Amino acid sequence: MAEAKKPLKPFTPAMTQRATEMMEQTRATAPSGPFNDEMKSFNAGEGTANRTLECPLSVMADSYKGTHLKMYPDNTTQMRVYGAFRQRYPGMAKDDERIVVYGIKHYINQFISRYITSADVVAGQKFIKLHLPDVDLQLPVGSNTPGTDYFDLLGEKHHFPVKIEALPEGSVTRPGIPAYIITAKDEYSRLGAFLETILTMIWYPSAVATLSRHSKTLIEAAFEMSVDDGKNNPLIESRLHDFGFRGCTCVEQSVIGGAAHLLNFDGSDTMSACYHATYHLNRGRPVGKSLPATEHSVMTSWSDEITAITNLCTRFPGNIVACVMDSYDYDNALNFILPAVRDVIITTGCKFVIRPDSGNAVDQVLKGLRAAARVFGFEYNSKGFMVINNVSVIQGDGIEYSTISNILKAVQNENFSAQNVAFGMGGGLLQKVNRDTMSFATKLSYIETGGTHLDSMKCPSGDINKWSLPGKIMVLQQIITPENGANPAILGPHVVYDEADALLLIKNETHKNSMIVVYDETGDKTETTQDQIKSFYEETFDDVKARLKTEWDIHDPANGLPPAIDAKLKDKQLATKKRHTERIKSVKETAILEANKKEIPLVDCNIPFPLIHGNKFFESNFTTAHQRILNVLNKAL
Repeated sequence: MAEAKKPLKPFTPAMTQRATEMMEQTRATAPSGPFNDEMKSFNAGEGTANRTLECPLSVMADSYKGTHLKMYPDNTTQMRVYGAFRQRYPGMAKDDERIVVYGIKHYINQFISRYITSADVVAGQKFIKLHLPDVDLQLPVGSNTPGTDYFDLLGEKHHFPVKIEALPEGSVTRPGIPAYIITAKDEYSRLGAFLETILTMIWYPSAVATLSRHSKTLIEAAFEMSVDDGKNNPLIESRLHDFGFRGCTCVEQSVIGGAAHLLNFDGSDTMSACYHATYHLNRGRPVGKSLPATEHSVMTSWSDEITAITNLCTRFPGNIVACVMDSYDYDNALNFILPAVRDVIITTGCKFVIRPDSGNAVDQVLKGLRAAARVFGFEYNSKGFMVINNVSVIQGDGIEYSTISNILKAVQNENFSAQNVAFGMGGGLLQKVNRDTMSFATKLSYIETGGTHLDSMKCPSGDINKWSLPGKIMVLQQIITPENGANPAILGPHVVYDEADALLLIKNETHKNSMIVVYDETGDKTETTQDQIKSFYEETFDDVKARLKTEWDIHDPANGLPPAIDAKLKDKQLATKKRHTERIKSVKETAILEANKKEIPLVDCNIPFPLIHGNKFFESNFTTAHQRILNVLNKAL
């Protein structure tokens, strides 16, 4: 078997031939198995075996996506689709709607930018005949490319033929503001919404980054109250540690979610994410730190806890070391074991971290702090709170946002400084989130058909939170010049506008486009878009962290933020809804009129339908309308 190649960087036209050779070679040398040659996996990376989880880009979508191309209107020549979060992260501070947008680079780099070979096309077409048997996917005569299917369209371009604009990684936004906009044109216009499945997945790293950042805001408030230097104290960067690797569903999830957390904190035991962020995203500059720590198997491998702790401190002198203390009896360990190892901890120069791993989280932290203060002593800081010598506590069991809040309040109520406690979050950080957490959705907003355009909008009457935005839209930031005229100018929060209004604001140089082009295979690349794509891939993880920090402060609700959706666009949204309502009313009135003329019974979905058994119907207290329906149905039967 040929030696595996390193992961491919985003493809450019100049790399096309070489990319084809590499991918074909990988398929040719893949081990035999239950897969057709076309379906064998791509090269997963240096030193790894071929994976069997991969599939062609053409089938990396929900099944019904492939059928949608035949459903759009004839002569469709352009589609615009956008993705946005529709609600804030639940349970956070009141009126704080801040959302961290992160992760689109991963999905574009690893999937969307792949070079599509003829083998990929054939593999997809073979599979779809098995998956959608007897379903003809060839486009109709009225389409731009009759007689072809979407596999042919992809094979013709060798790249997914759309343009994607997106907020830069680490941007901070609010519900309703697009995170990305997809544009598809001409013969490829029907592919506009196909990438929804893949790109919607940014909900996951964005949700993790948002939860992590809100947790940091919570900890920052406690530091401001009880720690010298407040939130500027460097200890804050290590206060929330990622314990979530083992709770992830796969390694890829640990990498994506773990990296999202590292935008906000340095502490992590998810080495896969730290490695990825360091070498793949930050040019080798270190991202993520950890420390020596015991687990229960270490503690119980010794005859007693005193010996185990003595070994820990002597093996790692001068280090911060964490020790799980509830292997047998947490209270006994605090009351008797901790005093017994006091001299060892001090003489070895260790900073000792007590870790409870069972029981009530608030109670266990307070017990640890009280015992440590009695055994090692403490000093008062400038704010009058106790800072314990040599020892602190980390709570890593059952940690969620609300648990952090409860612990910090209890700690400060007993006059301990918040710097005495840290948190380890596992499943609560990387696992207890889903797409509905912040309700991410991708929707069509604009379509051109046969020379006419439609401002498309979803607006279900029963749920205003699921209304989408109509027409061509743009996200802008206001350029705020400091009163003293100094540079650089300050940028305001992101706001979404109707495109016509947005272009005028940009022309007047009062606002700038928040989005950059991150992918473009439409054939319309300009020097500007090429520069944007290049900078998108070249910026480092440190750059993203800096952007998040700046924008988090810009979007602080205490600053008095403007509405996320511009007033004119909101009016357009309401006007579009009104037109839909009027159209529905007209359809309803016409249906009623025709039904009365022909004595056809009307349907009322709010009235329970009668039970059916054979050719007979059973139901009591029928309304007159339902009796008429029964008469018609009985005659038919």
